[in-house]
Amino acid sequence: MKKNNIILTLAAVAVAMSGLSCTKSDKNDNLVQEKQTTILTADIPETKVSFQALEGGVFPLKWNNEGERVRAYCRANDAWVPSTTSTGCDVTNEGKTANFSIDLPETDAALRHLYIISPASSGYQILPANRPEDYLDIIRMDSKITPQIPEAASPDERYILMVSKHENLSEYPSSINLDLFLVESFGRMTVKGLNAASVSNIRITFPDRTYINGFLDYKISTDETILTQAGSSTNYIDIDPKNISINSTSFDVFFGIAPTTIAAGENIKFTFTTPTGDLVKEAVIPGGKTLPFSRGSVTGFDVDMTGVGATSTKVLTFDLSTNSAGLETNAWSGRGNKYITFTANDGNPYQFHRGGGCFFNTGTNTHTIYEDTSAGATNGFLGMPALPGYKLVSIDANRSNNTGANVKLEILDSCPKTETTVAMTGTITWAAGNPTPPTITLAGTAVNAMYYIHSLEKTWVPINGLTLTYESE
Repeated sequence: MKKNNIILTLAAVAVAMSGLSCTKSDKNDNLVQEKQTTILTADIPETKVSFQALEGGVFPLKWNNEGERVRAYCRANDAWVPSTTSTGCDVTNEGKTANFSIDLPETDAALRHLYIISPASSGYQILPANRPEDYLDIIRMDSKITPQIPEAASPDERYILMVSKHENLSEYPSSINLDLFLVESFGRMTVKGLNAASVSNIRITFPDRTYINGFLDYKISTDETILTQAGSSTNYIDIDPKNISINSTSFDVFFGIAPTTIAAGENIKFTFTTPTGDLVKEAVIPGGKTLPFSRGSVTGFDVDMTGVGATSTKVLTFDLSTNSAGLETNAWSGRGNKYITFTANDGNPYQFHRGGGCFFNTGTNTHTIYEDTSAGATNGFLGMPALPGYKLVSIDANRSNNTGANVKLEILDSCPKTETTVAMTGTITWAAGNPTPPTITLAGTAVNAMYYIHSLEKTWVPINGLTLTYESE
């Protein structure tokens, strides 16, 4: 096996720009550039690639003279050869081209498939040959860096994730010209009417079924990027705007996001954290429209915060690992309607409602919601406190005491479930082995209203802790 040193010439890509307004009367552009072969996503702290100014409907990318690295992987004989990392680069053509010197992986194979990934620490996990057969076709990337820290006119450099592929090399040449292409999607949110000079965080929350932040699997044979909906995946992103000048006229916020499409009628929630409270606005995608985040493209939309006042937030945490409410400890007797009280982390008692089946499991030290078939009931309910002047906006559960099975549930606005009951979420699955499921975000809730965790499909829902977030109107 011979190690070969070659020069890689990598051209920066141009990122297509498309747009859909989340306000009533703003732009509705749809400038889509034809994309060439796209290979992979990656997350690398060393990258210095950035967006340049919008030009002819695209955002050209620019290499930086310092800190750039790429990593080379070779796939030969249906196996991965260990990667190597470049030692430096020469940036030319006003940042549009970068030449890297790199030692290629060693292999005696007759044909090689060469993958060049930028930035260098990308290729978070190229799944090895000792995994099941289908995993040989997958490259896994970690794109769940949080919070994102964008520049004034560019996304967080760690989210500009690129890969290039050159196939069927019978031998390594002395140099190769390779184009890198993007796998992540991007957003450009133009915020208007926000007079808040010290916004410390921006959270964009997408519909519950939309995971946009987590591990990305790139499937080589079908050129697909799939977000792994594991426990670390979320339906929201947090953005630290410290590099952005925020004023009351308008400013742009770029962010990285896994490819997805938000459908007509679905909500997106925007939360701007300020010293005086959260500024919150929800936008509904208009009928007949979608908000697509396409791989390798930037989607632009506007959020008008004019007249939006500060929202105060109340966060209550409850320890449910002890039977402080004195519930029954037997599943067969722990059923029926019953109001119970738990003390929150603020030291005050709050009223919950047990409808159907819910008991304290002394074996796992959890309050367990379960199916109650008596009197025509259809599964267990646990109603969460209703607070005057506040609406429930998110639920975080801790089930670390009992993670042995998949659990299915939904959030409803009434108990028992009838034809007029409103489902605040679709079916939610807590996967076995996951002690802290993703946050359940709620849209359209009302102040001073109780909402219920409802077990589905006869699953038993064990909980040893709840954190409930409420917001004022």
